[in-house]
Amino acid sequence: MKGSLELRRCDPDNDMDIIVNLEREIFKPSEQYTLGFINWLCRNCTNYSYIAFMDGKPVGYIISCIEGLGKGHVISVGVLSNYRRMGIGNALICRSICSMAERGY
Repeated sequence: MKGSLELRRCDPDNDMDIIVNLEREIFKPSEQYTLGFINWLCRNCTNYSYIAFMDGKPVGYIISCIEGLGKGHVISVGVLSNYRRMGIGNALICRSICSMAERGY
């Protein structure tokens, strides 16, 4: 993988614009979540959701939640097209699942 990859936990107070912009760049309009739903997800699923940065630029994200006892759910995961096939999506999924496992889910 070229460049420096950093995975940072989503901060609902500061990362909404990043998530919305990535959502708009990655997915077709018919596949995009509404701003209200993204806001709800970011506020309620923060512990298991991450943004991927390559050399300081946001290039992907994952939003995951816990649903009931012991049920994790990946709501959305995406990586910008120019950064695909570099292991970023895999890193996001692994980090999210590991954060759930660390909390006993």
